[in-house]
Amino acid sequence: MRNAPKHKPNSLLVASTVAGVPADRRGSSLLTVDPDQEVVVKVVSDDTEAEVVCGLLRANGIECFYRDTEAIDSPLEDFTAAGPREVVVRSADADAARQLLA
Repeated sequence: MRNAPKHKPNSLLVASTVAGVPADRRGSSLLTVDPDQEVVVKVVSDDTEAEVVCGLLRANGIECFYRDTEAIDSPLEDFTAAGPREVVVRSADADAARQLLA
């Protein structure tokens, strides 16, 4: 049997296994940012769109994460992963992120 190649751990995977990390921040380098320094730059329809938007931002050097938004009010909202997501960046990056997403 061949030895499996050694890979660097995926930061997203490593962060998702850390106890005490809120689910909406797993894989984010914004873990240590004061919530008062976070800005919602876009609300998108679902996880897929949020991944695309964050990918664009990250490709341009802007760190981000996304989270559930309080916009939905449904008895099923705690049981489904569907629904709007807020894309969040540092306040210092908000203007650049908005320009990029315009």
